Amino acid sequence: MAAGTVPNLENKLFVGGCPPTSDEEALRAIFEKHGTVDEIFIMRGGSRSGMACAFVRFATQETAQRAIDAIHGNVTLPDASEPLVVRWADAPGSRGRESRGRQPNERRRSGGDRRSGGGGGGGKAKKGSGKGSSKGGKKGSSPGGEGEGVPSMDELLQKYDTDGTITRLMELERESPEAMLEPAQLEEATAGAEHLRCGVCRAMCKQALVEARAAKALRDEESLSAITASLCVGVPTGYDDPENQPKYPGNPPLWGERYRVRKRRGAGGEERWRLEPLPKKAAPEEQSGAEYDSLVMKHAMITRACRAVESDVDGDDLAETIYSLAASLAASQPGKKLGAAALGDAFCARHCEAESGGEGKAATDRDEL
Repeated sequence: MAAGTVPNLENKLFVGGCPPTSDEEALRAIFEKHGTVDEIFIMRGGSRSGMACAFVRFATQETAQRAIDAIHGNVTLPDASEPLVVRWADAPGSRGRESRGRQPNERRRSGGDRRSGGGGGGGKAKKGSGKGSSKGGKKGSSPGGEGEGVPSMDELLQKYDTDGTITRLMELERESPEAMLEPAQLEEATAGAEHLRCGVCRAMCKQALVEARAAKALRDEESLSAITASLCVGVPTGYDDPENQPKYPGNPPLWGERYRVRKRRGAGGEERWRLEPLPKKAAPEEQSGAEYDSLVMKHAMITRACRAVESDVDGDDLAETIYSLAASLAASQPGKKLGAAALGDAFCARHCEAESGGEGKAATDRDEL
C-alpha cells in the first residue's frame, strides 16, 4: 500500500504544515468536525522554517480516515503558506530509525496539559485560526501542487523534524509505550502486574506447552529452554531485525492476544486485576477497536508480570519443570499427556498463593490443552 494509507492501532494521524502559532483549540476545531478527537500532540521548533506539526488521535479508524479525506491538501491555517499535510502516522514499532534529539517540547492531552523542556515558536493562535480556509486543488493531492499522493513519513520527518524531536517521541512510544501513560494509569499498570502474576504464570505454562508440543521438544531440555526464554516478548530479536519487527509497541508477548485484563471485586470486597481468556471465537481486543491507552496498560501488565515470574524462580525454572514432569508422567502413565493445569499447579504455586479465588487456575482450566 502507498505511504500514508495504512491505518494504525492508535487511529493516529500526522499533521504537517501547522504555523508556529497553532494551538490545540485551533486544530481541534478543524478535526472534530469529522469525529471525536481523543488526543493532540503539538511539536514546535523542529523545522528550519519554524513550522510546527502535530499528531492527532481519533476515537475510531473510520473518523480518522474521514479527516484525512477531507483535510489533506484542502485546508490552510492562517499564517501558513501551504495546505495541511494529513496522513496516517507510522505505527510505533514499524520504523527502525535510531533515537535522536530531545524530548518533545510539548504534549497535550484531552483533560490536561503536560509539557517538557522549552519550546520555540509558541504563542497564542490568532483569532479565528480554528476555522481554517478552503484552498483549491485536487482533493488528497500533495501540498505544493505535485499531485503525487501523500508524502512518505521519511519525507515529512526530513522537513519537519530537523532537530529530532518528533523521532524521539516516536521512538519513546515504540519501545516504552507505558512511559506515555498518565501517572494514574501507570500506577494502575504497576499494581495490575502484581495482581496478574498467578494468571500470567499459568498462561505462560500453557503457551510453553503449545510451543513444546509443536516442536516435539517435551523431552529436549535445551529446546525447552529456548522456548521459555522468549515467552515474555512478541519477537525475540526485538527491534534489531528490520525484517521482523514487533507487532505492538513495547514488544509484548503475542499470546496475550488471547486474553483480556479486567478489574474484579473479590469475596473480601477488594478490587484486583484479573487475566481472563477471551470467549471462544472472540476477536482479540487489539483488533476490535479497544482504546489505545487500555491496550498499552494491558500489554504493560502482562509483560511485567511475565518478567517477574521469569526472574522469581524458586527451584526448577519452567523448562526444567516441563522436562521433569513430562519424564515422570511418561514413566508412570505412558500415553498420558502433561496438561497446562497440572504444569501450572506445579510451577505457579508460589505466584498463586495470594489468589483466594483461584483466578489463574480457572482461566487455564477453561482452556485446557
